Amino acid sequence: MVVGLCAHGLAIVRNLARHEVSVLALDQNPDLPGCHTRLAVAERIADSNGEGLVDELIRVSTKRGLPPDTVLFLTNDRQVATIAGAWQRLEGRFRLSWAGAADAVSSQLEKSAHDARAAQTGCSYPTTRTISDARNAVTACLGLHLPLIAKPVRPLGSFKTRILERPDEILNLCSEHPSALPLLVQPFIPGDDEQIYFCALYLREGQVLARFDGHKLRSKPMGHTTVAEPTSESMAYEVAQRYFGGLRLSGPCSLEIKLDPAGQPWIIEPTVGRTDFWVDVCCESGVELPWVEYCDQIGLPSPPVPERTPAVWLNTERDPVAAIWLLRRMMLGRFPYRRLIFPYARLSDPVPFLVSLKQFVRMQIRRLLRRVARMIHDERAENTPRG
Repeated sequence: MVVGLCAHGLAIVRNLARHEVSVLALDQNPDLPGCHTRLAVAERIADSNGEGLVDELIRVSTKRGLPPDTVLFLTNDRQVATIAGAWQRLEGRFRLSWAGAADAVSSQLEKSAHDARAAQTGCSYPTTRTISDARNAVTACLGLHLPLIAKPVRPLGSFKTRILERPDEILNLCSEHPSALPLLVQPFIPGDDEQIYFCALYLREGQVLARFDGHKLRSKPMGHTTVAEPTSESMAYEVAQRYFGGLRLSGPCSLEIKLDPAGQPWIIEPTVGRTDFWVDVCCESGVELPWVEYCDQIGLPSPPVPERTPAVWLNTERDPVAAIWLLRRMMLGRFPYRRLIFPYARLSDPVPFLVSLKQFVRMQIRRLLRRVARMIHDERAENTPRG
């Protein structure tokens, strides 16, 4: 069972379906392109993120008579936090790769815990402060060098990441996004997106069963990986082993690292309890993390890594310009040719792409009409006599 049919959930569905696994996928938004996949049975639920998710899982399990070895896959941090806090209600109905390590997973969901963990393991992590409300925003940032980077402490906030160049931008951010408070702020590590690497792991009580080393090429908007590739660089893996070592984690996890101008690796953010949005680049490059997780949960031996041409993943849903950006780099000879992977485009499962294309065209038409309406309004205002 896959909870969430965004591009991330769809990638999990497609990877499992490649191995003839029957998939039931749940989401509360039937308009998502992923809900139109032919590779899973999609069912609408009332809540796919909040506390109601537990009741919905129980309802669907009972209604469909699901076997107790149904493997549960989650797709965002809020789902992980919800299930971690209520696993006793679901135990016996589903299999969850990190059920035996729920406390460790829960502790790493809090961004405020990363500083202490990094210090404990000798990893570099930027000095971190917390802004609880606008009243302590400026004082919380005293002593931190601008520019700063700000993130909501809780998952799925109204924004993901912002760079703050001036002190007044801190106050503006608090007033514009009060629901996102509290915020975590850190000094921005110099360097562009291409200095960011990541390592994705699948663990069983701390033992590495699968590993993927990746490199981020583009992040627009900030915090959202929109172009990613495999890499032979092992630095992120070495840091991930130190950071996660001793936690005896199970299930999928990953660590994102950024190199400063001196080549020092800094931890950006760990992810636990789920794969990342870019899991498709792992699967299409041969490291099939969902399939590894499924095999581990039903007692099959760890599958071998198939030989595949490395793939470059482009999240054109979040960043439509990504393909043009990459094409330009290829024309300049700054990028070796590899297979290109897009969130929805698959010949074997074409409808999600067609739905996403239709939605994109409609959105662009609406934007154009709003722009034209605004121009007409402004022109009429200019031509209206003032008395």
